[in-house]
Amino acid sequence: MLTVWSQVWPLAVAGALSPSITVIVLALLMRPDRPRARVLAFWLGAAVAMLVWAILISSSLWGIVTDTERDLQRFSRAIDLVLAILLLAFALWRIFRKARPGAKPRFDFSELERQGLWSEAVFGAVMQGRNVTSVLLFLAAQQHIDTAQIPAYQQLALTFIVIGIITASIWLPLLLPLKATDAIHSRLTKPRDWLEAHTKVIEVSAALLGSAYLFYRAFA
Repeated sequence: MLTVWSQVWPLAVAGALSPSITVIVLALLMRPDRPRARVLAFWLGAAVAMLVWAILISSSLWGIVTDTERDLQRFSRAIDLVLAILLLAFALWRIFRKARPGAKPRFDFSELERQGLWSEAVFGAVMQGRNVTSVLLFLAAQQHIDTAQIPAYQQLALTFIVIGIITASIWLPLLLPLKATDAIHSRLTKPRDWLEAHTKVIEVSAALLGSAYLFYRAFA
């Protein structure tokens, strides 16, 4: 299990670098109505989205895990190589993609406030499930878990640990000693604005780091 953990934790940490998700969470924490409950619902939805991805990748690898260890290693390296190329392509796309002039803010919470907490859960599932860098890095980690020669309960434990790390961009802000005061809310504005301004740099850096690590894993 420790061998598999040494392979997947760098992928999980890189996948946790998700400034766009953190910007949403900080904005939710600044809402007047049950901010923490809304973030927890958002986190639950994000975790469910990652579980769905885990089920999909695990199902596709079900027939592979019974093969010989040598075949598993070759198959795992091939997946690492493909995902490394995809991450590199995404990073280049983010670098050269130009923002549309007059683009509107990406997130509008006015509709969410009129509905129950389930809307935040759905929102969290959609936003986390479509986060390209996090999803690709999670798939890379999950395929190492699925093809490892370890008991099923250890595979399940590792999957939940990786999901916990990848969704750290959601639950870490909950550790802030937040109170519903204008002073605390104004302090959250600066980190939220900084993350929003540097989203592209952070996402590209995470994608390039993840891609470099997977290229190393594929050819080492």
